[in-house]
Amino acid sequence: MTEERPSRREDPLADRALPVGSADRGIDPADDVLNMPAVRDQRDIFRYPDVVIWDELSRPEFGPIPQRVRDDGELVTEVSNRQITVRGMFQMGTSFGIDASIVTSDTNFLRLFPHRKASTISIGLVALEPGANPVAVRDALRAALPRDVDVMTKDEYMAREIRYWATATPIGYVFTFGVIMGLIVGAIIVYQILFSDISDHLGEYATLKAMGYTNRYLVVVVLMEAAILALGGYLPGVGVCRWLYGLTAAATRLPMQLTVDRSVLILGMTLAMCWFSGLIAMRKLRGADPAEIF
Repeated sequence: MTEERPSRREDPLADRALPVGSADRGIDPADDVLNMPAVRDQRDIFRYPDVVIWDELSRPEFGPIPQRVRDDGELVTEVSNRQITVRGMFQMGTSFGIDASIVTSDTNFLRLFPHRKASTISIGLVALEPGANPVAVRDALRAALPRDVDVMTKDEYMAREIRYWATATPIGYVFTFGVIMGLIVGAIIVYQILFSDISDHLGEYATLKAMGYTNRYLVVVVLMEAAILALGGYLPGVGVCRWLYGLTAAATRLPMQLTVDRSVLILGMTLAMCWFSGLIAMRKLRGADPAEIF
């Protein structure tokens, strides 16, 4: 007995086309191109005509595709006005420019986008032998290839993508502006706290100066207080940030991660901001004369 599958007219997802705006190239199922175990294990699936695998971390507005694939084993829909079948899934996630992703073969890609020629190359991957120097290979390829071909190592390619989103897109400017404004506002608040503290304890500081303590020693005291303020704000801030990252990731499907390197960078920026405010607040203490105060 065979199970009768619903026709496209009866299928509520049949008329919902999958996204095509971010498509670039398919991959040769015979080559291990993507370093993703789920894709590697399913290369025999999408080598068939008009068969793709779906990123189950895609935006949910495209429908309950993961659930349908788990329940029925496949889902018939369309991409670029061509009927395709989703028969597998992998996990990659969305980005600022991509809401959903599919992986298929290079042949299927040309079927979906007949205006693209097979000779059109977007990205070429060069597999190096063990022990090969990537920089030396890069330089040799640059010397041999035309100047309109960009040859980069993996790290250089990743850095270029990050630089593009940080400097050439509106979202990059928004985040940069937010960081700058946060540092400015934080510096002002810390300055007001330290300035008020120095003013309230000016007599004590003047006594220390009268006893022979130098301005350098007092600067160290103020900077230590600034460091305490920095750590006192940083520790709960990291906890709140992790919670907000979780909410953002759940709402947008963006891969939000508070890495160790990023946490250390934020701590360093916070300490620098507080120390800068402390040095400005020290101007009142440097000009304090114990004789005038007493």
